[in-house]
Parts: sequence; structure tokens; C-alpha cells
Amino acid sequence: MDDKNYFSSIAQEYQRNRPLYPSEIFQYLAMVCDNHQLAWDVGTGTGQAASQLAKQFDKVMATDESLEQISHAKPEPNIHYRKEKAEQSTLEDSSVDLITVAQALHWFDFDNFMQEVDRVLKPGGIFAAWCYDLVRINANIDKTIKVLYEDILGDYWSERRRWIEQGYNNFEFPHPLLSAPSLNMEITWSYKQFADYLRTWSAVQKYKIMEGEDPVNQILQPLEFAWCDTGHMKKCIWPLQFKIFRKLV
Repeated sequence: MDDKNYFSSIAQEYQRNRPLYPSEIFQYLAMVCDNHQLAWDVGTGTGQAASQLAKQFDKVMATDESLEQISHAKPEPNIHYRKEKAEQSTLEDSSVDLITVAQALHWFDFDNFMQEVDRVLKPGGIFAAWCYDLVRINANIDKTIKVLYEDILGDYWSERRRWIEQGYNNFEFPHPLLSAPSLNMEITWSYKQFADYLRTWSAVQKYKIMEGEDPVNQILQPLEFAWCDTGHMKKCIWPLQFKIFRKLV
């Protein structure tokens, strides 16, 4: 199984247990865009980014290779969901004002996707990709999460995960990059909600299929101890890394 397909089997859980992107991202992108007729959200998953783009653009095309993921996306009258490969869309040439890729660029064939971006993006249009690495809560919890991430799941992560760790700095983009906003993704969760989030990791799904058990269970006891009070809500923070460019005319 392709590592990116591990999300399809947990589409409902992914939609329910993943944090939302801050609205400031989409306000910023709308501000730097010259026009707001059409946005294309690529690798949309369950539509977390698309639903916010719909507030800023007349029409949003949201595509993903997983029908299961799309089926759990929240419908909006100006969002059009399609099952399509990122590298081969049905969009017309020079038709898109904004292209967004939220936590998905590492799954694409980068060179072929950039060719598709160049084909469909209007001259002067904006491309924006962003990603987030490990969550930050506090020193003790962060240490426990790192045990799961590195010691237990180290061999189960796709090599492409390293591209997220590098903040997409390994990619060479076809146009000069713009200054990016400094933003975090934040949510306040309970111990149980956070454990449910950990179970949406692709490496967790791969481990469960290959080993027949849930690896998150291995760190629940130290996680509970680090959390101190499992009924207590804690702020979870993911620093966001952006790569944004304007297509040169």
C-alpha cells in the first residue's frame, strides 16, 4: 500500500481528530491574491483548507486521490470536490487565482506537479504550500511524543516525512518565494482527544497493519503521567512552515 493511502481507511477519524488551520492563513492569501474567482485546494483530504477558502473565493476546486477522504468533507455550495491526481487535473490553462497545498506536498511527484501548477495558475497567481511537524505541548509530554515518533514508529514513516521535517526546504520552487506569515496551528484538547489525534498518523496506521496492534497504546501510561490530569485541557501548538510564490507574468 502507498503510504498516503493509509489516510483513506481512517477518513472519518481524520476529519474528526485533526486540528483546523488558523483563519489568518486564508485572510493573508486572499490579501495577496489579485483576483478571487477560483482557488484550487490540492490534496484536500476532508476539506479542512477548502472550507475556509470558500469564505474568500467565489469558487473552490478541491481535489484528492482518495474518494473516501472526500466523502467525509463538509459540503459547501461553492466547493466542487473531485477525485483527481495532483499532477493531472481537469482545470483549464491559466484559470486559477490561488493554489493551496496543506500538509500534502510531500505526497506528490514534485516536478510533474509544478508543471501542472504552471499550466493552470494565472500569471500573477499565488501558490501556497504549508506543513507542520511535531506538536508542542510541554517538555514532559513532548518527550513522550518523541518516543512514539522516533523510537516506536521510526521505521514506519515514509521517507517523504523527512521533507516535512525540513519544512519543504528540499524543494526548488520555480518562482521567487514571498515572505511568509509566522503562524501556528493551535487547539485545546483533552488527553483523550490528543490520543485520538496520534492515531491519525500515517505511521500508526502502517504499524497497526504490519504488526497487528496499536502502537499508541505503548505510550499511553507515560503520556497520562505527563498529562498529570487526564481531564485537564491543554493547548497544543504546531508551528507552520510556508512556501509561497507568485507566478511571474
